[in-house]
Amino acid sequence: MKKNIVMAILTAIILSFVLPSPQAHAAETIQNSMFGDTQPKMSDGKKAYYQLDVTTIPEEDEDKNAAEEAITNAKDFITGKTLKEGFKENFYELENSLADLMFQSNIFLTSVTIKILDLAYNYTIINKIIDKIDTAMVALTGIKGGVFTKGGLIGSFVGIATMLTAIVAVYLFAWKRSAIGAFNTIGGTILVLALALVFFSQYAIFLKGMNQLGTEASQIVLTSPAKVFSDKERTPETIRKDMFKNLQDQFIHRPYLYMMYGTDEEKKIGEKRINELLKMKPGEKRQKYVEEQEVTKRKNMNMTYANVQSRLIFTIWYQFINTVNGSVLVLLAIALVVIKFWFLAMGCVAPFVFAWAMFPKQAGVLKNYSFRLSEPLIVQVLL
Repeated sequence: MKKNIVMAILTAIILSFVLPSPQAHAAETIQNSMFGDTQPKMSDGKKAYYQLDVTTIPEEDEDKNAAEEAITNAKDFITGKTLKEGFKENFYELENSLADLMFQSNIFLTSVTIKILDLAYNYTIINKIIDKIDTAMVALTGIKGGVFTKGGLIGSFVGIATMLTAIVAVYLFAWKRSAIGAFNTIGGTILVLALALVFFSQYAIFLKGMNQLGTEASQIVLTSPAKVFSDKERTPETIRKDMFKNLQDQFIHRPYLYMMYGTDEEKKIGEKRINELLKMKPGEKRQKYVEEQEVTKRKNMNMTYANVQSRLIFTIWYQFINTVNGSVLVLLAIALVVIKFWFLAMGCVAPFVFAWAMFPKQAGVLKNYSFRLSEPLIVQVLL
């Protein structure tokens, strides 16, 4: 029996060196550098340190003198009780380390989700790409300073397109006796050429305006409930931050409160009490605060080894729920990002559309293209 206890203690000691301590946050620097702006924060803007703290159950005070206490300790060591208690504490630390590891991964994945959502609603990134494309469009289209040049896709075909338009117009007027058809053919080509000059002369401004309009329209979907239930006018940026804060509350803050305090009712716990612990960095000071203030003074058994197994089981449960909900959010966010690049792709094919549309009887292609260019923004609003 004693041999088994000794082996168990040795195993626990080895595992305590292999597995990370709940107070060790090696990935903290990585998370701050990648998701610093989307990490959980206190109300004053400072970082909130979410960690699953745990300590021993406080022993009841017994009136023993030094001699009696020494005898009791010696007896516990001889009978193996000390070794058993040591093993149990190491095993509880192991369980809490697993729970905290899963909780930290939950924080990381939540930050990833919010970062993708932020990217989906951040039109400035797409605007920078549009500015880069705008430079290439001058060489590709052959339109510069509001005039056609001899080079480029459109500039090279202007002469051919106008000549063919004239031939078709003469054919319709002289042979088919269709004056209206002839004028429509000439008018269609002239209209396409005029639109090409206007569109590609203001290419970046036009696309950035459409992109911003689509983003703001989609944010109106978010801001409208706030305007109904709030007297204050809030900007789309404020609404977006509130949405991210709500996600952090659901995915991070509420599970944390359950595991640390046994309930998610902040009024019952006390906001000041919660923030007092959250603002403390992992270390001896925080551990001492948990032992003295939470466990000894407030009798909070949720932060003791007695609650570790329940904490681990709850971790598996909320991870499943968060994974289901988070997956839907990530898919929607990725879809919004893909839509942005779909819009860019449609903007990039504009020179080819205009080059085709300026030929006789092909102006309808431009009408269809105008809808195709707006389609990604419409889908964005719907999503």
